[in-house]
Amino acid sequence: MSYRCSSKLVEDKSEKSEDVLDSTTVDDDYEFGLESSRLSVSTSFSETDCCYQRRTDPCLMNRSDSEDDYSSANSDIQAEDGTLEREIIQFGSSGRLLSKNWKSLLLEALSVLMLISIFLFLGVLSMCFLFVFPFFTGNWYFTMAYLAFWLWDFNAGRQGGRSGWFEKFMRNQSFWKHFVNYFPIKIVKTADILPNKNYILCSHPHGIICFGVFGAFLGEGAGFSKLFPGIRPKLLTLDGSLILPGTRELIMGMSICSASKSSLEYLLKSPAGSAPLLVVGGLPEIANPDKDKITLVIKKRKGFIKLALQHGADLVPVFTFGEIDLFSHLRTINSYLQGLLKQWVGFSPIFFKGRGILQGQIGALPQRRSLHVVVGRPISVEKTDKPTIEDIERLQEKYIQSTVQLYQEHKHKYGHSDRQLIIT
Repeated sequence: MSYRCSSKLVEDKSEKSEDVLDSTTVDDDYEFGLESSRLSVSTSFSETDCCYQRRTDPCLMNRSDSEDDYSSANSDIQAEDGTLEREIIQFGSSGRLLSKNWKSLLLEALSVLMLISIFLFLGVLSMCFLFVFPFFTGNWYFTMAYLAFWLWDFNAGRQGGRSGWFEKFMRNQSFWKHFVNYFPIKIVKTADILPNKNYILCSHPHGIICFGVFGAFLGEGAGFSKLFPGIRPKLLTLDGSLILPGTRELIMGMSICSASKSSLEYLLKSPAGSAPLLVVGGLPEIANPDKDKITLVIKKRKGFIKLALQHGADLVPVFTFGEIDLFSHLRTINSYLQGLLKQWVGFSPIFFKGRGILQGQIGALPQRRSLHVVVGRPISVEKTDKPTIEDIERLQEKYIQSTVQLYQEHKHKYGHSDRQLIIT
């Protein structure tokens, strides 16, 4: 027996609460990090299944039965005549158990593995193809032609990346639907973002890899354009990711470009509707091993605040609930390396483990956990050609308050009620 599941987009209409957090003065610098949803699925299962889900998914532990919507108008699961297929249990974003056959689960796992491979291996393979194979074939024509194109196109990542038909083609690939369904990912809209001006989307936390941001903003698997028509998101990443051949071509097609100051200025000068997406904390925000707190790096980041003032771009806080639960940190090894390396080189690598394709104990794939990408209300910014330090600190304080408020409003819904938010 096979199953099919229908789904629909859900907007979250939340009221504001008041939380104030003080910030401290730090040096003004341009640190842009990575460097820098989804379809809510509700299904009808037995009460036993729902209770089991609450015990296993932290996003559902604090929800009561009365909060669940059992209405079949939202979605339904229907049995169809056909061959008997093996059923495997996966977590659904609404907290119910979704029954999926092995083909669906395999496609979802492969889509996530493919995205990881693009960043880790595609550049190396492309370098081998361009500079190693020609030694054996004696044919350097393609290598020379690509190098000429690479030099001519070198600054594309700082000038908005790819656009037009190629970007549209990449954003609408069915790959994104499988990627989103793997976790699954849902975009939670709290307010309209009108395409009559430009914005800076500011995402937290970074996590090991920004899977929530990837699924919500880089493709249409989570329905971003339906929720925010006319808005053109561009994820900002480190320049190094835009140098390797092969990798740079694909990721620029996926609405990714440089996180440099010149790149952000270029995007903010673009026609209305441009929305560069900055993962504000960057690499320092990867280390979030504690299950009772989340540390965000904001107070040291003043560069994007200054640019927002200079261009009159509204700031939009974005928080991904569940991002830091996708991998487990190997605390013993990480603590040892931090003590050994951080004092000498300023940073230390982070070791972690996830799950595999066929088992959930160890591997490079993230755990199947619901990710809720909550897009907050835009913070109105008045254009100031020459902002003072006071102007920058005032807007930064307002942004920190909005981020904390966004977290406080939604933490109980998505399993973070027992987690303290720390701003550094």
